[in-house]
Order: sequence, then C-alpha cells, then structure tokens
Amino acid sequence: AGTDTPYFFGVDPSQLVKYAWFSRNAARKTHPVAEKLPSPNGLFDIYGNVLEWCRDYYDENYYSGSPRRDPGGPSNGEGRVLRGGCWHRDSEHCRSAARAVNIGVERSSSFGFRIIVEIRETLQ
Repeated sequence: AGTDTPYFFGVDPSQLVKYAWFSRNAARKTHPVAEKLPSPNGLFDIYGNVLEWCRDYYDENYYSGSPRRDPGGPSNGEGRVLRGGCWHRDSEHCRSAARAVNIGVERSSSFGFRIIVEIRETLQ
C-alpha cells in the first residue's frame, strides 16, 4: 500500500480498533464486513475479522531472498498463506506483514478470502 509502517495507518497499534475486529474488541466472534473504517484504497477488513486465505504458497524463508518490491510468493508449496489477523488474534497478528499457513484441509471460522476482479482499460 506504499507504506513502510506495520499498519497502513501508521505505527500505533491502539488505532487498530478503528479499522479491525481483533481479540481486544471482537467479543470472540466474526462481524459483518464494512463495520469499521476502510483503508486509504477503500478496502474494508484488511486487518482482523477473518484471516485472508491468499494465492501465495507459504515458505518460511521466501522473503530473505525475494524481490523487495511486490514479491509474488513461491510458485509452489504445501500450504497457502493466511494474512491480516482475525477476531481472536491480538494486534501484533493484524499487520500487513504478518503471515500464517494453512495446508488446505483445515476449516475455521477465522479463515476467509477476498474476491477480486482485475479491471483493465482498453484504448480505442
């Protein structure tokens, strides 16, 4: 998101309550989308609520040798990356750089995914 801070809104984890449902404020459950403030890009629930199941495969050491800008993640592996923290995790897990792994057979009320559509402009 163009920042070097732990959160898109800066470094102060006390501000997370404005943007995310996590262990401090979620009352041990998930919540409907868009009840908190959006990111600067207009996306809701970037942090917290449910862990976001990602396309990337998990490799504990991938980032030690990856490109610094927009690393794509390993092209194969056993498990997929989960990001963003969730309703039962603390603020330390609700960061852009926080990662967990799911091997694909586990189900949990703390896992989810985001549907995205790439829109390309055509020149006429």
